[in-house]
Amino acid sequence: MTCRLFTIGLSIFALVSWHSEAVACGDKFIVGTGGAAVDESVVASTPARILIYRDLGSDTTSALSDPELLAALKNAGHTPVTANGAQGLETAVKDGSFDLVLVDYASAQKIRSGIVTATSHPSVVPVLSRTSRHYLSAARREFKVVMNVPTTVASVLATIDKAMSLR
Repeated sequence: MTCRLFTIGLSIFALVSWHSEAVACGDKFIVGTGGAAVDESVVASTPARILIYRDLGSDTTSALSDPELLAALKNAGHTPVTANGAQGLETAVKDGSFDLVLVDYASAQKIRSGIVTATSHPSVVPVLSRTSRHYLSAARREFKVVMNVPTTVASVLATIDKAMSLR
């Protein structure tokens, strides 16, 4: 019994240590959830065509560039497409139809009027990085659905499902 408790104690210590390192290692979009592996069998309730807009020089550009984000979206059945800079955004919106646009909060405020006039009328979902509750609340009032990073795969998918249900 003592050996078993010791093993459980070490496992908990390892998970807590891993989680704190994952959160501390930069602007990762998706962080560990304390489990051994991410459940890749999660399927989106409504698959979305998602444009991930990375404004060059934005504070959340590195989070939006996280390969784990693209992998999680694809595994759930979404179709993510990336666009870099204003020219890339213009081309992507002109060439494709999207349900959602993931973009940093400052850029979301700038591009919102141009994006909603696109033929597919995509919803804008701003991404905020380590934001205070007050600022996050203000962003939710303005956009209804927002994402605060770093976050988990489950939270990303839940936010996208919520945005899709409000369309």
